[in-house]
Amino acid sequence: DYAELLDLVEPHPDWSAERKARRFADAIRELARSLDVPETLSQWGITADNVDEVGDLMQGMQAAFDQNPIAFSAKTDVYDMLRRHVD
Repeated sequence: DYAELLDLVEPHPDWSAERKARRFADAIRELARSLDVPETLSQWGITADNVDEVGDLMQGMQAAFDQNPIAFSAKTDVYDMLRRHVD
């Protein structure tokens, strides 16, 4: 899944899928840091006070979430994900 994405940008044919997936996640974090992407949703204006409102707005985005290699539901996962990433 994510291992396949690493192979597109940084091939390691002898690595396990788990090692590749972890390296891909690290590479994305490194890229985000180098671009000064905010690390929490609070830095984007999403706070504990408006998590439900933002989650409600995301309900129509299931088709986008379906593109992710990891299953993600707008109805059951989005609110928890938002709450875990605000200050």
